[in-house]
Formats: sequence, C-alpha cells, structure tokens
Amino acid sequence: MAMANRIHYEICGDGVPVLVMHGGLGLDHQYLRPALDDLAGSAELVFYDHRGNGRSAPVEDWGQVTLESLADDADALRQALGFDRIVLYGHSYGGFVAITYALRHQRRLSGLILAGTAANLRHPPNIPPDADPDAVAAFGALFSGPMGSDGEWAETWSRALPLYWPEMDRDTAADIHRRTIYRADAWNRSGPALAGYDVLDEMARIDVPVLLVCGRRDFLCGPAPYEDMHAVLPRSELVILEDSGHFSFLSERERHREAVTGWLAAL
Repeated sequence: MAMANRIHYEICGDGVPVLVMHGGLGLDHQYLRPALDDLAGSAELVFYDHRGNGRSAPVEDWGQVTLESLADDADALRQALGFDRIVLYGHSYGGFVAITYALRHQRRLSGLILAGTAANLRHPPNIPPDADPDAVAAFGALFSGPMGSDGEWAETWSRALPLYWPEMDRDTAADIHRRTIYRADAWNRSGPALAGYDVLDEMARIDVPVLLVCGRRDFLCGPAPYEDMHAVLPRSELVILEDSGHFSFLSERERHREAVTGWLAAL
C-alpha cells in the first residue's frame, strides 16, 4: 500500500502488469476486491483510487477533473511504478477512463479490458419490468440532482445496487459497503465530466488486443453498446456472461476469471 502523486494504490499478484480502474465516480477500488484478486496468478494487479476518490487525496477544484485528467493520472502512476507498458482493466465509469487512456496513451498499452462500460450514452437504461421498485426509485434519485453528503450518496447507491446487481449476494454487498469510502463530490462530478462523451468512431484507432466483458443482464451497459464497440475495434474479443448484471466479476466469478486469464495468457 502506498501513495504516488497523491493517488492511493495497492498491488497484488505476479505477471503482466494490469492497472485496474474502478467505477463511480464516488466509489473506490474496494468493490473490485477480493473478486479480481482471482487474477493475481496471471497478473500483477494495481488497484487504485481515482483522484478525489476513496483514499486518494482530496480535490480542490473539481472543474479540473475530466476523463482526460483521470487518464493522465493513470499514466503518471504507470510511470511512477516503472512500467513501460500495461494492460488496463476498466469497469463501468473506469471503462470510460480506460478508453480515454487508450486514445491518449496507446503506445503504453499491451492490452485493454472493458467491463460494464460503453463508448457513448446513446443506449438508454433497460430497466426490467420486475425490478425492485425501491432500487428503481433510488436509481432515479442518483441522477435527479447532486448528492448532498457522503452519507446520502452511500445510502442512495446502496438502495440502487440491486438494479445493478440483480443476483446480489447480500452478505458480499454488506462487506463491500463496510470497506468502501464514499465521496459525494466525486459522484457529483461524474455526470458533468461525461458531457458530450461519444468516442465510438475514435475507438477504431485502438490497435491493441481488447477484451470486452459484458453481462447479459446489465441494464445499463448490456449487449447493444458492446456490439457497437466490437464492430469498430480491430482486435477485439467479446465475451457475454449470460447470468450477470453490471458486476460480472461478482456474479460469475469463475467464468470471468477463466475469460480474463485465458485472454491475458494469449497476449
């Protein structure tokens, strides 16, 4: 556990270096663990908290936080750790950052893994008719205005979670909640930082191996945006996990591990 350029990170495993980008914003890397630790036999995993998230240093001016600045933070971390080239694993909002990194720093990539994410916001949420009404209401609250406090953000996110994770294990969710540091100011910046986000056409110039991991039941980033990305990326592989929502590494942990470790071995 250490700090580099005021970014908190933790390392485990041995193998190809993989920088893991969490979603949110406003969460931290804790929800990815210990599930992604399954990859530690094939990769040197670097989990970190984006600027102003989790245990990383606070942000004085959130107006300066953009997808580009977050991607450049990741490249600064890569340099500080002494890696010439890395694989990126971007989940959800972290996928937006990972794609941005690939478009800015492609020569530093040996591969890219995108899970629960998209190249644009063209596809509206596909909320199932049998979804938990309280989770649906909480999801609406997340996007109806800024969260007024870390506590409000944590409570609203926790209520919405069954929509993101329809096969949610409550004990696992409670453990993740206990370990997570919630930052409302980071969540409040996540929407404005996505203004105008549409990089689908630009992704055609990402000429590194890309693994696309999609949960069939992901109401937010299901098969449609993944098929869009798969169609434009010249070196992509698409894996759809049939029984997963937004958190495929939790819902189908073994299948996810097999897909990712197999892909890493072929790099």
